[in-house]
Amino acid sequence: MGRARSASPAPERRPRRKKAVSTGTPHRPATVAQVADRVADFLIDQGLAPERSGDGPFVIRFGSTVVMVQVFEAERRPWVRIASVVLTGFRPSLDLLVRILHLNTQVVTGAFLLFEDDTLSFATTLPGEDLAPEAFRIALLSVARVSDDLDDELQALAGGRRAVDLVEPG
Repeated sequence: MGRARSASPAPERRPRRKKAVSTGTPHRPATVAQVADRVADFLIDQGLAPERSGDGPFVIRFGSTVVMVQVFEAERRPWVRIASVVLTGFRPSLDLLVRILHLNTQVVTGAFLLFEDDTLSFATTLPGEDLAPEAFRIALLSVARVSDDLDDELQALAGGRRAVDLVEPG
């Protein structure tokens, strides 16, 4: 009879990670279209009836401002930009620039943006992958309130037209 061999301890097994199936593109938890659908649901849940043309931005009227919500891709991730035109067709002055720089230090989220065509906007951008309804609601209301509350003051300082002046004749 042969000698019994002592069993050597079995090597410690680690859980095997599943191999990702390569599709030629990095894994994306949410696509731009999925985030846009989620944004549409958030807007409807808030009782808003946004206008939208194709893949363009959602457009919502708030007082004397118009807020646009655009879902786009950057850095291979979906993003949500909430923006409002505050003024257009004005001549920037040092007084206006100083005022908007001071206002940028006072807002909780977002910032004033001055474009080369002398359009002044207020905007904030959120990551779209894990966009929560409350974070979206807060950002949307912030952009709407800041734009609506300050467009008259900034127009008095610099002239030009507010968003409402662009959509309403007169």
